[in-house]
Amino acid sequence: MVTRIFQNFVEEKLLRTGDRCFVVLNGSNLAGIVTPHEVKTLDRARWPYTTVFDIMRPLADLHTVQPETSLKSALEIMSRI
Repeated sequence: MVTRIFQNFVEEKLLRTGDRCFVVLNGSNLAGIVTPHEVKTLDRARWPYTTVFDIMRPLADLHTVQPETSLKSALEIMSRI
């Protein structure tokens, strides 16, 4: 189970790296992602009590394509979102 505290993640990763999307793993399995959007949705007073796993956007909620998906098909999927 992922236990990184959200506040530590924001201070150590999000603010220091400038990256806009972070992969969340549960062991060696992809569990979801965290973006600045998720940071904005959580009241700052709750950061010390929330884990990255709690705030992430789960993989099941993401629109994905397979590596063999053509660029045209991927763009069509993106246009429907």
